[in-house]
Amino acid sequence: MKFDGHRRVTGEKDKKADDSDQVDALPVVTEGEPLVLLELLSEQKETQPPSRFSEASLVKALEANGVGRPSTYAQILTTLQQRSYCELKNRTLFPSELGMKTSALLTEVLGQLFDVAFTADMEAKLDTIEDGNVDWIAMLDRFYTQFSGWMDAAKEPPADTAHVNALLDALKEVKGWSPAVTRGKRTYSDEAFVASIAEQLAEDKKPISSRQLEVLAKMAARYREESPALIEALKQCGQEALLDEPPPQPPRESSIAKLEILKGIELDASARKFSDSLREQVERGRRLTPAQLGALDRMVVSNAVQIEGFDGLKTELELEGHAAPKDDPESGEVLKLMSNVQEWSEPVKRGKREFNDKTFYESLNAQYEQRKYLSDRQQAALKRMVHRYREQIPGYAEAEARLGLKPKPRKGKEEI
Repeated sequence: MKFDGHRRVTGEKDKKADDSDQVDALPVVTEGEPLVLLELLSEQKETQPPSRFSEASLVKALEANGVGRPSTYAQILTTLQQRSYCELKNRTLFPSELGMKTSALLTEVLGQLFDVAFTADMEAKLDTIEDGNVDWIAMLDRFYTQFSGWMDAAKEPPADTAHVNALLDALKEVKGWSPAVTRGKRTYSDEAFVASIAEQLAEDKKPISSRQLEVLAKMAARYREESPALIEALKQCGQEALLDEPPPQPPRESSIAKLEILKGIELDASARKFSDSLREQVERGRRLTPAQLGALDRMVVSNAVQIEGFDGLKTELELEGHAAPKDDPESGEVLKLMSNVQEWSEPVKRGKREFNDKTFYESLNAQYEQRKYLSDRQQAALKRMVHRYREQIPGYAEAEARLGLKPKPRKGKEEI
């Protein structure tokens, strides 16, 4: 201790050793004196975000904030899921991207209307109407006047009709529209969107918004190679900046071939979902990014054992620099040894993660049956695990010497 200023401020210096589990001060030590580590204590803590709502906890939150009534809670929950604003998984509600965007937009442009306090106040006023204490016509008149003002403020300025007509006329030249794409219950089609704008303009019941014009301009920029008229229309609308962006490149033929190959082989659920998303992007005429292409290449190479004549396809698939995984019969033997295990250790939780030996073994076994190899890290983890269960495995001693099963201790640790 060179200066005890902080101890004077906190009063720490006045505490006695028996008043706290903290020592009074560091012991006297000399420079160069060796210190022996008696025990190393490590604890990791993370701040936890609020738990996601379940259906029951959401209803409790609505009740606590005075929003809704028992007769409307079921309809609220149903609407949230039917409109894909959220998804129920394991009794927990997870907001979708559509739900997040919808919430952000509505709270931005109609913040007062979507304020919890306003909604609760409206519910309370409806209760007073039911009790006969408030005239409902007067209350609704006040609300409608207020609501109309908010809606007028939220409306976007209408687009320039001349600009809309210029873009629509130019887009008539497009012949090679990208295929429509279905996501969930909704279908997205460039051609259908242009037709809907033309119909809305012809009906003259609702003005074209600035946002719709913006989408139309971006679409014209994407298809500008279809006709010079699209470039002229963009200049006429003052959207020349969109022409500075490079036109979208068509999908690589090799990417199409890779995705077609993956379509016909066995993949786990996550890999299948990823490959389907890439195929959807390619079918829309969009080229894969370098990161997506790298992931696709790794997926094809890692499943080379399922692809007949893989080595002969490397040039066509632009995979000359990628080697197929080496044969890994050893992992198959180790997994077969693990099939003798009957009593598994209890899962261990560390933070949010759960470590389960049985689940891990089953995932490795499923991957090996599909690909016939495991990565170096997976092989090392498997050897550590089989060594822990050696008492339950017949003939382990012979297999340990032949397959080199006794794992090397991790850095800084000794094998027990």
